[in-house]
Amino acid sequence: MKKRMSAYYVRIRPQLNGTYSVHNEDCPFIPGREERIFLGEFRSFKEAAAKAELYFPEISCCNYCSGECTQYGNMGIRNLCNSLFMSIS
Repeated sequence: MKKRMSAYYVRIRPQLNGTYSVHNEDCPFIPGREERIFLGEFRSFKEAAAKAELYFPEISCCNYCSGECTQYGNMGIRNLCNSLFMSIS
């Protein structure tokens, strides 16, 4: 059974850790129209994140709307860990 396609968006302002969050169309935390870029319709977060990386260097998934975070990991976590390491060095 194929997964249905969903519209995905990326927030244009970075989070505190420097990553740009990707949300699906059903997310209650989706940014307002003026604060997001429409990425297209995809079957998975991973596909949407690949498109979002064309706009921003560090992408993360919304922990609320993307159940795939646990499957693929938060792609922005590398940036967060690097930031934490640099602040204690």
